[in-house]
Amino acid sequence: MARESPRVSKLALLALAGVVGQVQGAYVWPSRHDVLEDMLAMQSGIRHAGFTDVIVPCGASGNQVGIQKSAEWVRTAFHDMATHDAAAGTGGLDASIMYEVSRSENEGDAFDHTLGDLAEFVTPETSASDLIALGLVASMASCGGLKIPYRTGRVDAVVAGPLGVPLHTDPLDKMVAAFDRMGFTRAEMIGLVACGHSIGQVHSVDFPDLVKGSPGPANVASFDRTPNAFDTSVVDEYLSGDGVNPLVFGANETTNSDARIFGADGNATMRALADPPTFSSTCTSLLGRMIDKVPSGVSLTEPLELQDIKPYVDKLQPDAGASTLLFQGSVRVRTTGRDAEALTVALDVADRAGGRSVVPTTRSRFRGGQSYGFFNEQFTWFDFSAQLPADAAIASFNIKVTDATDGGSTKTYDNNGHPGGYPVQSDLLFLDGDSCLNTNIVDGNMTMRVTAAVRTGGEGEKRSTPTPVVNMAHRVQQPGVTLPRLVMEKVRMRPLNATRGPYQLYETDISLEAKGWITSFTLALPRAAGDVVSALVKTNGLSTNC
Repeated sequence: MARESPRVSKLALLALAGVVGQVQGAYVWPSRHDVLEDMLAMQSGIRHAGFTDVIVPCGASGNQVGIQKSAEWVRTAFHDMATHDAAAGTGGLDASIMYEVSRSENEGDAFDHTLGDLAEFVTPETSASDLIALGLVASMASCGGLKIPYRTGRVDAVVAGPLGVPLHTDPLDKMVAAFDRMGFTRAEMIGLVACGHSIGQVHSVDFPDLVKGSPGPANVASFDRTPNAFDTSVVDEYLSGDGVNPLVFGANETTNSDARIFGADGNATMRALADPPTFSSTCTSLLGRMIDKVPSGVSLTEPLELQDIKPYVDKLQPDAGASTLLFQGSVRVRTTGRDAEALTVALDVADRAGGRSVVPTTRSRFRGGQSYGFFNEQFTWFDFSAQLPADAAIASFNIKVTDATDGGSTKTYDNNGHPGGYPVQSDLLFLDGDSCLNTNIVDGNMTMRVTAAVRTGGEGEKRSTPTPVVNMAHRVQQPGVTLPRLVMEKVRMRPLNATRGPYQLYETDISLEAKGWITSFTLALPRAAGDVVSALVKTNGLSTNC
């Protein structure tokens, strides 16, 4: 059983542990996983990435007839994981599904649809496999409010994995063996399939043997009578003998794979799952374990936690007069259950010379100035913009939040105790106003100009200046594969005959394949103590006025 509709297909349930390598440690900004935390936290409002737009609400179709995007995302996660061999430590959720879509065990367009939905979000910091896992977490949150722990750190495969997704025609002993290979017991197999088949449907164009009537995009058969909601209906209908699941109530017993699985322990697990709290807690555990099954050499982080305070530095660059640095950005404050209008936010900035200054913020009003997430989460944005002395520059800052509803008390956020608070590197600065993308296509390529400023000295400073490089992520199309491969290139920058205060300017021109022009890069400055690396820059945010 594993080739059903835009849904899980075959999952397994009732579990406790799952052995996964984890990287310990509290959140420290900036984090490699900041973009993924943004996607997990914000589903609408300002600054939300748009990652989950196609699966909210649960029944959203992406304007495609007969499609339920959330169920497709869940099904993709299961099929990607299903070739995992727990004993050998191979396979798992590694995005190898991108190379496996033509297999008969991966029938239908759900996988290419899902990979297409995720494609624009794949960067060197957000792997396709992490996005597939996030897609399942988000789908379950959208469909029924499950809070599935989300870990990051998955590594994408570069070749197909072995065969191994259970088929809906498989006998029970073969299914049990397949789930055992994945690391799930018989009871967990039952639960995982029930969890996954709480939403979605089977498509007649993919499985004409399962869906009555003429095959067509609009002709689908749901797993239960509430396909757009995560609930116990799939269990209740099975136990009552009155349901619509084509894998339970079909005329051909050979294809009634859900019936074989659900009854594999005399209905003991299904009777337990009929209790809604038990169903929710079991599915939370099993689906979390499912997406955490990765190859043995991969270590996952602890579950991402939504941050109460998170800064965003949008600009840090020397102005034209060269005497100051423009320091501009926002602070995201989690205001769920709080009065956002009662809050005042300020940055306590430390410079390299040991001085301190206060940078105030203004409550954002653009489009309401708020973002919203699953489970009624609310975030309010506070914007800042200041000119700081270029010689002294900036080293770090703390964030102070004053709450008028709490007697005007002020709480200081210091980046979870990180020395100095929130660090700011001002040695290597990306100059967006001097960079651009020429969208004229010549021989299939566009040309991008990247300009940077490297600090050569300031108050009492003198230093040799290494040559900065651009770490360019080229999106290379793969024949027959929906997702491109990211190929990294290091491009040395050339010095310009120009400075801005204590900064030497550099630039370089990079050729981008037009088909993969929406991509990303970072800047790096080699240092003996470790490279200085800039924040990720998206090419589609560059000016096209070259």
